[in-house]
Amino acid sequence: QSAGIDTLPTTKLDALSFLNLRYNNLKNFPDFNVFSPNITQLLLSRNPFYLSETPSERKLTSLIIDKIPAGLTRLDLPGTFYGSIDPNLFSKFTNITNFNLGRGGGAYFHPDGNNGNTPLPNISNTCTTYTAYSNDFRSIDASPSGSLKNIKQLTNLSSLHISGNYYMTDGGNFSITSDKINYINLASTGLNIPNLAGKTELQTGYFHYMRSSGGLFTGNTYKFNNCTQLSTLYLYSTNLTGSGGGRFPKFTNPSLTYLEMRYTSIIGGFKDGSTTDDSHVISAQTFQDCINLQTFYVDSGNLLTAPIEGTTFTFTPALQNI
Repeated sequence: QSAGIDTLPTTKLDALSFLNLRYNNLKNFPDFNVFSPNITQLLLSRNPFYLSETPSERKLTSLIIDKIPAGLTRLDLPGTFYGSIDPNLFSKFTNITNFNLGRGGGAYFHPDGNNGNTPLPNISNTCTTYTAYSNDFRSIDASPSGSLKNIKQLTNLSSLHISGNYYMTDGGNFSITSDKINYINLASTGLNIPNLAGKTELQTGYFHYMRSSGGLFTGNTYKFNNCTQLSTLYLYSTNLTGSGGGRFPKFTNPSLTYLEMRYTSIIGGFKDGSTTDDSHVISAQTFQDCINLQTFYVDSGNLLTAPIEGTTFTFTPALQNI
């Protein structure tokens, strides 16, 4: 990593399984079938392959994928190419668990007139970690090819980070199938907050700057109901006035330690199922299950003028910041 490498040696490393070439200066994409035919983890972030001496290899297409062995379990390619990607391009990687296009700089994926509405790539259902943040993907492919799955359909997904794809939308229908989801970051996208009720392995959720969030409820169901391991729920500057009338839910999250709700336009009051109560801006029932809550931030010009119920924070003995 970061060694100034611009060319790989002419050799064959049959035993090589892990290769980290991130932050180098490779421009011509190597044929890893020759160089390292048994590679399983290939990390290529921030190499400027878009400057290839071969014009047809300046975008991420099958010409590039054909040079990578099929046995990969991890592939890192952020900051390497410009343009869009065929959503079914990665079909050969049937064992992949860690798929990374999330970038901190360099080249990015974006609309280029090809591949429809610039969908996120589909991937094998073996995938547990999927990152594609800070690109310009626009959609989710509704009809993956063969055994491939889109991010909504993956059943083993534990970590999803696609923040910063500002124009990404899904018609308000974004969802997560996986019951193994542990970490999710959808910040600064046009997606809705999915209904994650009952996802008992979920620990961290970042949903800030989401202009089409749909609020905290699906019908009468709190979207994080009984997410018993949820520790961080970050909703900064996300409009929550949609479903539930902008009311606070009953936070059925006993592991919750950090709750960020500033600039959410939340109204306050209380909603639990079909029951609503606007007699207090924060009801005593709101945090009844949140014995580990340490930080709670809220700031909204829409808050009810009603008082906070007197016993509200007697249920949060760990509270330090408010």
